[in-house]
Amino acid sequence: MTEQTTTPPYDPSVISPHAEVVKQASEERPAEVELGLTNDGERSVPVSPESSGLPLEFLTLSDDSGHTVYFVPKVQQHVHIRGGELPESRTDGCWKLPDGSKFVVEDLDFDTVIEPGETYAKSHYIFEPSQTTSCFPTGKYSITSTLKLAGTMMEGPSVELRYTLTIDEQKQMSVSVE
Repeated sequence: MTEQTTTPPYDPSVISPHAEVVKQASEERPAEVELGLTNDGERSVPVSPESSGLPLEFLTLSDDSGHTVYFVPKVQQHVHIRGGELPESRTDGCWKLPDGSKFVVEDLDFDTVIEPGETYAKSHYIFEPSQTTSCFPTGKYSITSTLKLAGTMMEGPSVELRYTLTIDEQKQMSVSVE
């Protein structure tokens, strides 16, 4: 007779999120932000997004008035821009996406496994939509991202992360995660 053992569900409290602005925007390059997850537990934890792509791969943040900013991955594995490429210079003094461009995320979710004591991180550039009339208006932009602590197509507990990007009067950016 064979005994079946069941693996207990993953504990969401072992995942510690972090977010930081690595570089402020300049004339030469857009602002850069890093989002990450650290596994503070004692066993490997698979993490998969609620939607398509890799965890933390592409995020659209909005403020209360509906203005949006995009966290676009520096290394684009499963996110592609249709109708243009990421700009290498500013347009009208701003880091804007090309007119008519749209993001396409592969319609699959990909999990990643975070080993004990390890950190999974994604670096992003921050861009505005092409139709924006002012460069990064002052305010708070946010999104809630849900991640599942289980492999692709598996059931498991979820973690909700709320990212907030703050842009001050001097156009300096800071980012937080709860």
